[in-house]
Amino acid sequence: MTELPEVILGRGDYAAGGARSQPFLDLDGARRRRPLVFGEVMGDPSQCDPLTAQMFSGRASDPCEWAVMWKEVGADGVCVRTRGMSPEDSADVVRRISDRTRLPVAVDCDADSLDAVASAVTDSVMILLGADSAPGSHVCAPETAGGRMALVRGRFPDPEPYASMRGMRSRGLEGDGSSSMPIVFDATPVWEDAFADARAASMVEAESALAAMLSGADVIIVRGPGAADMARVYGEELADL
Repeated sequence: MTELPEVILGRGDYAAGGARSQPFLDLDGARRRRPLVFGEVMGDPSQCDPLTAQMFSGRASDPCEWAVMWKEVGADGVCVRTRGMSPEDSADVVRRISDRTRLPVAVDCDADSLDAVASAVTDSVMILLGADSAPGSHVCAPETAGGRMALVRGRFPDPEPYASMRGMRSRGLEGDGSSSMPIVFDATPVWEDAFADARAASMVEAESALAAMLSGADVIIVRGPGAADMARVYGEELADL
């Protein structure tokens, strides 16, 4: 098996990818590295639903405070959703979150905001989601520092996204260059189901995140702090086996 390329994120202090085996298997000197866990933040707080807001002790009304809370609970990075915002507002909120947290940032923005966001943050390598609609076409900025990453969205327990990731990891390890890029898995679609409370949604999201880890995801995006904590802790336990 070959070694897959890795992407250096943030200010050079985080790395995604670089697999040398199937997830968590100690084969041929494989890196026993858990996936990075990113917490979701809405750039426009009015887009935050009440079920989500109750998990963040009122801090979801300010994107920067929301992002800082993710840092406090141990997330590796922040995923900022700015779709529907102007390019200027998108760039401003991403810049402020990046400066305030010093964490790697993934940005889910409209196509016309990509250049503004990339120009606003030049001292940190971001993951830009939504570069275009084609699977696997999502890129890091600046591209010379990062490269391409594949985005997969999953709605647990649908098996297709996990099978897709396992297949991509296997093909990449067998030398298929088109499948060698790090995988970003978005677990937040589980919240689209009707849950009675945030705890129930977080438990299902955690299951989705763990399934993604075992399927080869390198970065996992979650909405619930409980899901983030379980993903991080269990990822570390699996990496230490």
